[in-house]
Amino acid sequence: MRNLLLCAVVGLATGCKHTVNADEMEAWIKARGEQLGLEVTKVTCPKIEATTGKRYRCQVELQRKKEYELELTVRGREGGKANFDSEWVHPEGSIGLIPSSKLETGVAPKIEDKVGKPVTIACSEPLLFLPADGNLRCDVTIGGEKGRVLMVFNAETELQRWELERP
Repeated sequence: MRNLLLCAVVGLATGCKHTVNADEMEAWIKARGEQLGLEVTKVTCPKIEATTGKRYRCQVELQRKKEYELELTVRGREGGKANFDSEWVHPEGSIGLIPSSKLETGVAPKIEDKVGKPVTIACSEPLLFLPADGNLRCDVTIGGEKGRVLMVFNAETELQRWELERP
C-alpha cells in the first residue's frame, strides 16, 4: 500500500508503473480456460502494466493442440491486483465461439435422447469459431458407428438443430 501511495505521489516524476506478475497472469488464464472445460497448456503474454483500459494479447495453447489469442483489457486495480476482462480473438466473419468440450455436455445428450445410443462428438480443435452461417461439422460416434454431425447454432451459440451425415 505504501508503494502504491508513493507511486501516486511521485509517479509523474519517476514514471512509476505497476506490472502484473507473469505467474499470476498464467494462473488466471488457466482458470479462465478451466471454466470453459479447456486445458491450457502454455501461456505467453507481453509485459502487462496494470493501467486501466490498456489492452494486451496473449498467446494461449489449448490441449497441446493449437494456439489462440486471448485479448485482455485491464479493468482496474483492487487490493494490489489488476482485474481483467478477457475475450478470445475471433477470426474475421466469425459470429461466436464454442469450446468443443461443451459439445459433449450440451449436444451429445440431445442426440442420445433421439437415437437411444451412446454418443461422442469429436472436433478437430479445442475452440470452434462459428462461421456466419452458424454451421459446424464434427465427427460423431453413435453406438460404435462413426459418421459426421452437422450442428447449426445461432449467434448466441444456442443449438438450433442437428443432423447426422453419413460418410
